[in-house]
Amino acid sequence: MNTDQSLNQSDGGAAAAKNSYTWIVILIVAAPLAILALCFCGAAGMFLLKSSRVPVEPPQSQQAPADDPPASQQLIIDVRTPGEFASGHIRDAINIPYDVIGSRIAEYATRKDQEIVLYCRSGRRSGVALETLNKMGYTRAVNAGGFAELRKKLGP
Repeated sequence: MNTDQSLNQSDGGAAAAKNSYTWIVILIVAAPLAILALCFCGAAGMFLLKSSRVPVEPPQSQQAPADDPPASQQLIIDVRTPGEFASGHIRDAINIPYDVIGSRIAEYATRKDQEIVLYCRSGRRSGVALETLNKMGYTRAVNAGGFAELRKKLGP
């Protein structure tokens, strides 16, 4: 074997090792992220399957707060901006923007065990709102994700 052939073979081995290392790193990073995504989607999906009574309706005015709803009554909160809410929302949803939900949630949910479904455009803001509610002690809140996805899940 000449010197050029042995160099090419050793380079191939290094490239293969580097390629394997890259795949290992990708799996180490991607696998936990995929598992987390499935857990959150699964939790929201199970919650929605259990109570898929939330129909979609065209834009309407903001609804008044409930007096003292039972814990089993579902509270649907659109955490988008008032302008986004006015352009269309889930029927019976109320609009509390995610950045003020901590100061306004008590107007609508007087019990910490109230069923609360949160949604926004993509699921990011409703995730932030969920963290806020969890820190405040609300135990039955769920991030239902984005408006378009939720509308598809619930049907017409």
